[in-house]
Order: sequence, then C-alpha cells, then structure tokens
Amino acid sequence: MEDKKKVILVGFPNSVELKSKKYVIKKLYEKSRKNPFLINSSYEEYLKFLVNQIETMSSESIDVDSDDVESKIYDTLKKLNWLKVVNAFVVGIITTNIGV
Repeated sequence: MEDKKKVILVGFPNSVELKSKKYVIKKLYEKSRKNPFLINSSYEEYLKFLVNQIETMSSESIDVDSDDVESKIYDTLKKLNWLKVVNAFVVGIITTNIGV
C-alpha cells in the first residue's frame, strides 16, 4: 500500500490529497465558494479573510503579503486543529485490524 497523506478540512466532509500546502489552501478556497458570504471573494480576499479569522481566534500573526502565506496559513490552521493530516496507510492498517 502506498503511503499517502490526506488532509481533513474542518467543516468539510471529504478529505483532500496532500500535494502541497498551497494546493490544500486553494482547495479550501474552492470549497468555500459555496458559502454565500464568500462566493464573490477573490483568492487574495479569501487569504485575507483566513488571516483575519486566525488573528481573531488566536494570538498568531501572519503577513498576508509574504511569499509563503499559504504555507503559514496551513501550518497555523494545523496548529489550531482546524486541519488534520491523516496518513492513509495507517488508516488502512487500523481498518484492517478492526475487521479482524
């Protein structure tokens, strides 16, 4: 079994395969487009929204104009337990063991 990682986005039922931190944030943005409050937001506006939410809910501070803003947002969301990384190989073993 190939060792893959998946990311569970809090509030969304389906996991996203982890390709890069930027990829996960872009997928989160795509899923947020269903929210009527964010439907007309550009990607940059969404990043600012996320940074604002992080700063409101925690003591973390992120510069939205930095080159690696997606990476910093991802790391902070994971630290706040708003994102959870799941190793599919371990889930497969746990599933197999439960079935035995």
